[in-house]
Amino acid sequence: MAWHSPEYTAYIQSPIWKEKSRKCRALTQNRCCLFPWRKSRHCHHLTYVHFKHEIPIRDTVGLSISAHQIVHLEFLWKSRWRRIINFYLRVAMIILMTTTFLLTRNTNWFLKMVLVAIASLSFFYLVNNSSKPKGKHMTGHKQNPQPNEYQRKANES
Repeated sequence: MAWHSPEYTAYIQSPIWKEKSRKCRALTQNRCCLFPWRKSRHCHHLTYVHFKHEIPIRDTVGLSISAHQIVHLEFLWKSRWRRIINFYLRVAMIILMTTTFLLTRNTNWFLKMVLVAIASLSFFYLVNNSSKPKGKHMTGHKQNPQPNEYQRKANES
């Protein structure tokens, strides 16, 4: 079992998170992004950069219980594969959102085309911006703004 800070635990149990989680899962009509034939019951954080200000796809995706357990396996969670898996989950959520929306019968065709365009732009944005982490990311550790002794010595010389 992973350790979580008291702040994280309190937030995950709050009504605010429960509503965000529900809305995230509703975007794919409660389908899991890893196993679309399964119902999504969990909302998985892909990154904690925007903790408490999450936006679906960028920060969270809906997963089934078993998919969530797989994503958190130690050899995947603490490896270079994590970024690849997160990228895949974002793309899968965009595809799942698009197909579920397109299959809705009583939706205007113009709105469907707009959604396809937005999904395509989102995909290209993810492809172009997924390679470099910025600031506090995935691990939840803060970067130290103070230079260490080696950096100070290099700056003094």
